[in-house]
Amino acid sequence: MTCAFCGREFEEDRGQPACQQCPLGADCRAVRCPYCGYENPVPPPWLVKLRHWLVPHDAH
Repeated sequence: MTCAFCGREFEEDRGQPACQQCPLGADCRAVRCPYCGYENPVPPPWLVKLRHWLVPHDAH
């Protein structure tokens, strides 16, 4: 995923869980960027698939 604040890319599983004191608790799906700490909302699976389909990928 790409951090909406700093623009760096990271694997979703490398992100840190969002604040545990959040009133949403375990239902909160935000992922904290490991580089800047910004809490990014996790995009829904349908949006990830659509983005993958629309955005051309590098052939490297």
